[in-house]
Amino acid sequence: MNAVKRHYWRFLGVFFALAVVLSLFQASYIYFNLLQFEKVKFESEKEALSLIVNDSKSISSVLYDVTINKPNVIAIFKHATSPDLNVKNQARANLYR
Repeated sequence: MNAVKRHYWRFLGVFFALAVVLSLFQASYIYFNLLQFEKVKFESEKEALSLIVNDSKSISSVLYDVTINKPNVIAIFKHATSPDLNVKNQARANLYR
């Protein structure tokens, strides 16, 4: 093989190795950026979900206090545990009203 062909193949080998190394660096850079993006996105979604859960707890607590936590409703619930089926059905009808 003459000297020109040897230099040509050596150049191609070095070029290929450099391309592989640069591709690996680029792939790692992209991977770590995506990983960081996913972490930030996860924390943001976690915070939003936490706010939704807290709001739901507040709403359900208010609804409980306004509609269920009243002496007349609690008395009806006491009748709903009766072993008599007629008393239970009457309590259900009262609750429905």
